[in-house]
Amino acid sequence: METIKAGTGPNPTNTDDVKVHYILTSALGDTIQSSYKGDGKGNVEPIPLSLNGGVIKGWSMAIPKMKVGGKYRIYIPWNLAYGEQQGKESLCFFVELIATGKEGSFTKDLNTPKGQ
Repeated sequence: METIKAGTGPNPTNTDDVKVHYILTSALGDTIQSSYKGDGKGNVEPIPLSLNGGVIKGWSMAIPKMKVGGKYRIYIPWNLAYGEQQGKESLCFFVELIATGKEGSFTKDLNTPKGQ
């Protein structure tokens, strides 16, 4: 993990929910995926995630070492990413940690169909 800008807020625990922005890049630095692109209507919201089973193992290990408000580059070896299902590909992420909260605070309604 490389600190781009140190955060000044709290560290999440390994069971917390977080809100992040991220950019996934190839080994050559090409953007593969980005949360900064938004919905095409100018709305760019951070992504809510559960560190307790809602992300790859590399994120569950790295994000609790971050502080809210910080920006980091994390290098995830293939065995802590998607493993053999993605051809043993290691990943590189730029992650901006926006917020942290107790488990279910940001993700409680993500798996519940609307109206239930």
